[in-house]
Amino acid sequence: MRAYEDSDYETIKSWWELRGDKAPSNLVLSDDGLIIEGVAASWLYTGNSTMALIGWPVVNPKVGCLTAMRALEQILREQAKFARVQGCLVVSAYTNAPALLKLMDKIGFRRGDDTVTNMILGV
Repeated sequence: MRAYEDSDYETIKSWWELRGDKAPSNLVLSDDGLIIEGVAASWLYTGNSTMALIGWPVVNPKVGCLTAMRALEQILREQAKFARVQGCLVVSAYTNAPALLKLMDKIGFRRGDDTVTNMILGV
């Protein structure tokens, strides 16, 4: 596991595209991203409050599900730990992917709203 670098963008962009999803612009990805090369990546967003957001988790669809989920678990645990060290009392994330929901349950996340639609304005 290492810090995400801008040079990783084309690789992770291809992961979203292989899944049939649109990749977020590299301009919106946090400086606090983590990547396990060739397997998974995720970004942590913190600000001037006691809440952090884990965003844009993605796995390489060419690797096995077990490998991908183990890597993503390692990243998410590290991001949650970093957020707590930064003084965050709440770490939030959003997803509708069943495997990711199960993983987050395992890590200790609890479900919030099930009927919310994620809305994005901008790039």
